[in-house]
Amino acid sequence: YSLILLMVYYLAKEVLRDRLKGFLVACFFVAAPYLFYGFFTFLASSGEMMTVFVTDKFTQLMFLALLSDPLSLFLTLLSLILIWILFKNDFKRSVSLAFLLGLTISFAVITRWQNAVLVPFYGLIFLLSRRFKAFFFFVFGGLFLGIFQLSIFFQANGGFLGTYQDVYGGDYLNISQV
Repeated sequence: YSLILLMVYYLAKEVLRDRLKGFLVACFFVAAPYLFYGFFTFLASSGEMMTVFVTDKFTQLMFLALLSDPLSLFLTLLSLILIWILFKNDFKRSVSLAFLLGLTISFAVITRWQNAVLVPFYGLIFLLSRRFKAFFFFVFGGLFLGIFQLSIFFQANGGFLGTYQDVYGGDYLNISQV
């Protein structure tokens, strides 16, 4: 959580070009879970269902849950920092950083599928800036883990895009047999 907070501060400071604004964004990042908790505690009824919802969302926002959310945010912020460094330095040393960016994005996609939205966004940045060599290394860095993940899906489920859904046993999840 502390490392993510420092990354939020760095990105806000660089993008907004002001240390105070970066500090305020980082403060809001820290205070947001408490604001959420206070807002729902004050306005929501004290029912058991709402209490479970508020507590669950608070622990998710504070990263007290398992590793998926904090790791996903860390990798997404790392990719934003890498693309910012590339853009700020006019894509100098772009080959190694583009490869590292592709590797970071592939880790982020493995962590959380929703991070796949970043792939075409970053790809467009490379293509519109006419950095085709950097784009190639970005794709190459991303394919490294992508092919590994697809091969594991194929070995485990018999298909490249299959996922393991049989958590409780096939008959337990089959609604037609009820």
